[in-house]
Amino acid sequence: MDLSVATKSYRIEKANISDLPEIMDIWESTVKVAYSFWKPEDYQFYKRLGAADFFTCYGFIRFAIAKKVIGFRMIRCSEKKWNG
Repeated sequence: MDLSVATKSYRIEKANISDLPEIMDIWESTVKVAYSFWKPEDYQFYKRLGAADFFTCYGFIRFAIAKKVIGFRMIRCSEKKWNG
């Protein structure tokens, strides 16, 4: 099933492993705002877990403008509507 949705300003589509650096940058900046009590080592702990490992049990939908990822949503395997 194709999850791509195009609007005049952005696209919603299945993310690829190559999107992970941008997704992790968004994740880190969001968590820094939401969890201001975290220490730098807290961020490093989760980054070391390896975001690529999440692709085995989670999928990602990305929101992009002109191929630039501006947001994402993680989807558990049980929620996936595509093969992957």
